Amino acid sequence: MKGMTEAIGQLSKLAHPGLPVTIYYAFKQSESDDKTGTSSTGWETFLEAVVKAGFEITGTWPMRTELSNRMVGRESNALASSIVLVCRQKAEDAPTATRRDFITALAAEFPKAFARLQETNIAPVDLAQAAIGPGMAIYT
Repeated sequence: MKGMTEAIGQLSKLAHPGLPVTIYYAFKQSESDDKTGTSSTGWETFLEAVVKAGFEITGTWPMRTELSNRMVGRESNALASSIVLVCRQKAEDAPTATRRDFITALAAEFPKAFARLQETNIAPVDLAQAAIGPGMAIYT
């Protein structure tokens, strides 16, 4: 987690405030255990790093990046697509939302964002993974 936060923090420091930063991200749905015995998903870790770095996510694009005929190991959790996230430096005076504000915004904005995702050519196996992107945009 520390390494990811530092890397994204450097991106944020070096980013021009008037231009977006794109981050290519792919992580399997499986969970990974850290040294303390707690588990978290890659998306959770990534989102925390993005927020700590001072970014907000303003857009997401699913991309087909894996070959449909590639060799997949037994019990593998492979993705057929990855996500490109568009981030901008968050304004220092940006308001902080309460949990209630977040849930209200999620209920209002997410259904439209998810419907747009369903209209794309994204693989059904990756739809849940891709749907995390619009949710992250609302969160940040």
